[in-house]
Amino acid sequence: MLRSWVQPRSLVMSRKDEMYAESNCIEAIFLYYINSKSSNNISLFFEGKDDFKYYCPRISFINNKEYNLYICDNKNNVIKVHKMIKNQSSSKSNDIKLFFVDKDYDDNSLIDTDIYITPTYSIENLYFTDIAIKNMLRGVIGLSNHLDDDNKDLNIVFNYVKKCREELIENIIYGNAYYSCQVRKSTDAGIEKPNLSAIKQYCDLITCKTLQDFENLIENHVKVSEEELNEECNRLRQNPLMLIRGKYIVEGMIKCINFIVDDSNKRNRCGDELLSKRRLVRLNITKNNFISEFSNYAITPTCLIKYINDRTLTR
Repeated sequence: MLRSWVQPRSLVMSRKDEMYAESNCIEAIFLYYINSKSSNNISLFFEGKDDFKYYCPRISFINNKEYNLYICDNKNNVIKVHKMIKNQSSSKSNDIKLFFVDKDYDDNSLIDTDIYITPTYSIENLYFTDIAIKNMLRGVIGLSNHLDDDNKDLNIVFNYVKKCREELIENIIYGNAYYSCQVRKSTDAGIEKPNLSAIKQYCDLITCKTLQDFENLIENHVKVSEEELNEECNRLRQNPLMLIRGKYIVEGMIKCINFIVDDSNKRNRCGDELLSKRRLVRLNITKNNFISEFSNYAITPTCLIKYINDRTLTR
């Protein structure tokens, strides 16, 4: 059974309204938690509603208690709620509480160790490692290791997905470099981060081809040179699956995954298909269901296992 508290959001807000709503959100979550009667449950605090879809099976595998779920709406709210709960003294101090945030491009050095921080940019990055891709293809298509035809098909579709992934990374790396430079330079300068909502979606990012395109789109941007962008591109290329924004990867790879599904379901085969034979797959992937559909195949970092173990098995 799952109990949850989700922060309602209006469609249009000024920055002042957003700050007021965030304050209300934090206070409401804190009060709901403090006043809740259940003491044998695990309380989970997330940035957004999709996070639970990844973390739920991993927490359940280790500790199958009932959950109290709190959607805090963003990373800063998770951190603030944690601080409020930690600073209060009550009979709930021994309750099991787990807090989860994404690494992002932030300086996370001051975040309390009670809060789990992803080792990658976000949880989405954990869905497209080589191991995760192979797990996903085996599970979705139904490929068995002991059959030669299945192994051949796995190698073919795996190489196809890797090729799509590499092409995607090259297509987005310049835009991602601009995004990360905006965050890093504004943080270093101690100024408010630019509003980057115009390039948070993959479909919006790829419409920008030049530095001027990005500057025209981001009104309060921080000045960045081509040299700085090239340096950042080189840094991202060192480990793109760890460093690139995971949402770009997921949104950009959906077309590739759906192509494989269509190829697998193709009834009249002409010989130019990826797979050697028809394999019925009932699946239609969108950015709204990707995290939940493929959660079982994503990588589980050892640091996450340790975090959950340390805070649940000893209680």
